[in-house]
Amino acid sequence: MPIFTKSSRIISPFDDVWNFHSNIAGLEQLTPPWMNLKIESVVDSKGNQIQGNLPEGAKIVATIQPFKIGSPIVWNVTILEIDEKSNSAFFRDDVSGKPFQRWIHTHSFSSQGDHTILTDKVEYNLGGFLSPFSLFCYPLFWVMFTMRHYQLNKLLHAR
Repeated sequence: MPIFTKSSRIISPFDDVWNFHSNIAGLEQLTPPWMNLKIESVVDSKGNQIQGNLPEGAKIVATIQPFKIGSPIVWNVTILEIDEKSNSAFFRDDVSGKPFQRWIHTHSFSSQGDHTILTDKVEYNLGGFLSPFSLFCYPLFWVMFTMRHYQLNKLLHAR
């Protein structure tokens, strides 16, 4: 199964970066506009609506329509695990929805003084007949995550 990894130095303290990512609004602000993300619902593991920070077990229903090509794709996201320590943290989510048969995304954060190292690791596989083409996703992921990391630096630096 292919794995994509992207790390960047974020010019903001760990707590600011972690708090930004822990909130559903962070996802909306970091997703490149050409993905056309729309959050449909966010609920906890008991089905209660959530606003603000995402707990372990949270479920997000979102639609994406990259480049407005084709019909919107429904993604069901589950926050599988959250681990927060004083100077490091991560959370892992699982996405079910086309075109991926598998998508496990680990977001890791590590304090480096007044900066933070952010690492996105995505284990993925396209489903069905597209499976042999999974490696061709790498350039798209590189652009998308480079944009996300740049946008994060820009948003947090503006505060």
